[in-house]
Amino acid sequence: MGDYTGQWAILPARVRYDRALPANAKLIYAEIAAKINEEGYCYSHNQYFAERFGLKPDTVSSLVKKLEDAGYIKIDVDKSRVNLDRRRIYLTGKPYDFTGEGGIGFKSDTGIGQKSDTVSDLNPRPIENNNLKYNTPYSPPEGDSASGTKKSKDKSRPQWKPERFEGFYDFYPLHKSRVAAVRAWDKLRPSDELIDTIARALRAQKKSDDWQRGIGIPYPSSWLNGQRWRDEITPTARAADTGGWAESREVL
Repeated sequence: MGDYTGQWAILPARVRYDRALPANAKLIYAEIAAKINEEGYCYSHNQYFAERFGLKPDTVSSLVKKLEDAGYIKIDVDKSRVNLDRRRIYLTGKPYDFTGEGGIGFKSDTGIGQKSDTVSDLNPRPIENNNLKYNTPYSPPEGDSASGTKKSKDKSRPQWKPERFEGFYDFYPLHKSRVAAVRAWDKLRPSDELIDTIARALRAQKKSDDWQRGIGIPYPSSWLNGQRWRDEITPTARAADTGGWAESREVL
C-alpha cells in the first residue's frame, strides 16, 4: 500500500455527521484533507483513492461527486496542466459555516442539529507537517528538562522583527505551517520598506476573486519564499485596494 499520507487527517463534524453522505465519502474527504499540499489543493486521482481503500474507481468517482454536490469540496480541471496536476481538489469553508448564510441551512440540509456553543467555528490548526517525524507525543515545558540540558529554541517565534511577522501572519488568510512561515520570514529578513510593499500586495491579493472564494491560496511560507508580492495584481483587486502607505503600515 505504500507509506501513510500522514498520522492524522481532519474530518469536520458537519461532514462527519452528514446523514446524506456515505461513510466512504467521509473517508475520502479525510484523505483529501490530509493530501492538501502547500499550494492549498489535492491532486490525487480516483485510482489513488481506490487503491488506498479497496474501492472501485467508478465508486470513488461517485463518492467524490457527492462531496462536490454537497459543497464540501471544489474541483478544478484544466487539461492544459501536466499529468497529475490536471485535477485540483480544494476544500471549501462550508463545513465551518454554522450561520446558514447564502442558502446553507445547517439544520435543514444535514439533519444533525446545531453545534454546541462550546465548539469553535474555526478549523483546528493542522499539526505541523502532519507526521511523527516532526511531532513527538510530548515536549517538556521550556526550562523543565529532566536532563538539565539547555532550553530549546522556540521555532514558532521569529528572530527578525517578530511584531511585524505577527501582523503579517494574522493578516494572511491561511494560518497553516507557522513554523515554516517563521523560517521563511527569518531567511528573508524584510526591511520596513519591503514589509510595506508586502502589506499592499497582500491586501490587494486578498481581494482577488479566487482568494475571496478560498481558491489557490498558498501557505504563508510558500508566499514568502516565492516572493509572491511581485505577482501581477488583477485590475479588479487593484481597483478595490484604496489604502495608502500609512494604512498598509498599520496592517503589518
